Amino acid sequence: MSRATSSTLTQRLAPWALPVLLLAAWQLAVSAGWLSTRILPAPSAVVTAGVELVRSGEIWTHLAISGWRAGLGFVIGGS
Repeated sequence: MSRATSSTLTQRLAPWALPVLLLAAWQLAVSAGWLSTRILPAPSAVVTAGVELVRSGEIWTHLAISGWRAGLGFVIGGS
C-alpha cells in the first residue's frame, strides 16, 4: 500500500473512530451491567428493534405520523 493510499484511507476512517468507540463503550457498559437497560438500552437492542419495525412494516406508520407533525410544526412556525 502506497503512502498516499494509506493517508487517504486514514483520512476517510478517522471521522468514524470516535462514534465507533462510543458505541462499543456503550455496548460494553450495558453488557457489563454498569448501565441499566431500562434507562439506556444496548445499541444492539436498538438495531434489533429497528429491524423488527421495518420487517413488520410498522415503521412507515410511525414515520408518516412524525413527518406530518414536523411538517405541521413547520407550517405553524412559518405563519
